[in-house]
Amino acid sequence: MASQVLSGTNTSLTYTNSTGQNVRVIINYLRYSGSATMTAGSMSVTTTSSGTVGRNLAYTSSSPNGSNNAVISIADALPTEVMLAPGQVFSVSGTTTYNIIIIPEAG
Repeated sequence: MASQVLSGTNTSLTYTNSTGQNVRVIINYLRYSGSATMTAGSMSVTTTSSGTVGRNLAYTSSSPNGSNNAVISIADALPTEVMLAPGQVFSVSGTTTYNIIIIPEAG
């Protein structure tokens, strides 16, 4: 089976691994509003505030006075890559925008 790309805007996400083999779930971009819950197999993580995660994200920010001395605060953390066994489910609840790739173990 070839890789699969999952993309969506303003929606929740649910993917069930029906490939018969392990798959890697790679989160290139995930933006969530308010709290969100990510589940991968038996793992579950819930955030407490809005945020954005993904692999190789660049950012820019400035403080209220216009300087480039922004303070970054990490209150929540979500994984950017997880593995699923056959039959396991990956999901993200809440209002999200995402670009995620599913790669079967056999390529």
